[in-house]
Amino acid sequence: MVATNVREMRRVYDRKIKLPTALVQEIARTTTLAKSAWVQARAAAEFAQFAPYLEKLLDLKRQVADRIGYTTEPMTR
Repeated sequence: MVATNVREMRRVYDRKIKLPTALVQEIARTTTLAKSAWVQARAAAEFAQFAPYLEKLLDLKRQVADRIGYTTEPMTR
């Protein structure tokens, strides 16, 4: 059990030091805006209203994957 806790703490720590604060803030900001855009787009049945937010979120998550690393395949672009 102790080994599991230490491993998890290490994973969280490694992630924190690999991601710059600006990137984490941009993900939070974009996620908030995207949720609002999704609600409006869904109500209007207009996916195009949400598409730019989805593209931005995918780009941000690719940046996270590039910084943290991956064990098999990177996210395709």
